[in-house]
Order: sequence, then structure tokens, then C-alpha cells
Amino acid sequence: TNSTVLFIGSTQSQYIVPVDFTTNSVGAPVRLPYAPNSMVISNDGQSLYMGSSVELMTFNAQTIGTAAGLTGQDLSVTGKVLAVSPDNTTLVIPDPIRKLVYLYRASGGVETTYGGVATHAEFTPDSSTVYITLGDVDALGNVTPNNQLLIHSSSIGWYLTTSTQATSDVAVTVPSVGAFFAGSTTSAKGYCPVTTVTTVGGQTTTSNLFYPDAS
Repeated sequence: TNSTVLFIGSTQSQYIVPVDFTTNSVGAPVRLPYAPNSMVISNDGQSLYMGSSVELMTFNAQTIGTAAGLTGQDLSVTGKVLAVSPDNTTLVIPDPIRKLVYLYRASGGVETTYGGVATHAEFTPDSSTVYITLGDVDALGNVTPNNQLLIHSSSIGWYLTTSTQATSDVAVTVPSVGAFFAGSTTSAKGYCPVTTVTTVGGQTTTSNLFYPDAS
């Protein structure tokens, strides 16, 4: 929303092409270090992140195609870039080989990891929470969605829950009171926990069920 430029790429090519959709002006092809498997642009239109089987590639979207365009290469992180937070600080990158989900700092370096293979991810508008769908990997590297849902929030950290079915995508509602998950039927998880208070022998215990079924 902060740019009139489309970046068009292919998983079968080391080139991307910028196109200004207001003027139909096609820019010169830009050669990448490696063929990308994914491409996500930051919310402010400044940074372009591309995953690959070799490294994470970061470009300045304003100067891409020049010597100053390539701003970062991280060989320690491989996999697809699924999402970037609205505040442009955090990426979600799954590594299907190591079977890890990375929360990666846009400034560089892995912030935290969780075991599993992510298929889709979406942040809440305030960037405090990200909802992630998981899948299973077969011997050929193909990923099949499963019913596990992974959530990371600034308040409780990582939280693993499940859906009643395999989930193939996620969408966060506005004003982000929960998230909807695609499957054979659409399901939803609520933002507010369900608190249960029990008293046994005069002792009161409180427990919380985070991200309960909402619909």
C-alpha cells in the first residue's frame, strides 16, 4: 500500500522484475544471488525479503538493482518467508529440513524457534501476536497441512493448540480479536482466554485455556 511498484519473480529464476503499475513501466531485471522460494515486502514498502534453500536475502526495495540494493544475506536461515510483522521488525520463516519455525529479527538474527513445519502465518495489526498453521513433511519434502496451530504472542510466548481438522490457511480478523483457519470447514480461535476457577479442600486453583474455540 506504500508503493506503486510490483516485484515479479519466479522460483525457477534468479531474476525479479520491478513494474510500476501506475505507468506500466517495466524496470530492468535484477539478478539475485539465488533463486527465491518466496518473497515478502515489508509494510512500509522499504524492505524486500526472499527466502531460498541456501540463505535469506534482503533487499532495499527503493534501491534494488543498484550496488546498495542488497542489504543482507544470512546463510544460517533457509526456508520460505511466510510473513513480516506490520511494524516491520519480525519475519516468520519455516525450515522444512531442520523442522523449525523461526521468528527472525528484520535487523538480523533469530529471535526464537519452535519445532515444526509452518505452512502459513499472519500477524495481528499490532504485531504482538502471530498465528501459524503447521504441516507434515514426507520423504520427498512435500508438506501436507495438519491440525496443529502454533501461536506466538508477546505476553505468553509460544503456544501450541489444535483444530478439529487440517488447516490450510489463516486470516486475522479486524480488530484482531481472533483468527480464522481454513479447512474442510472454517474454524476460529478467540483472543481472550477461558479462565476456570476450582476449589478443592478450601484451596482455590485458577487455570487458563488460551486461544479457545470461538466458532
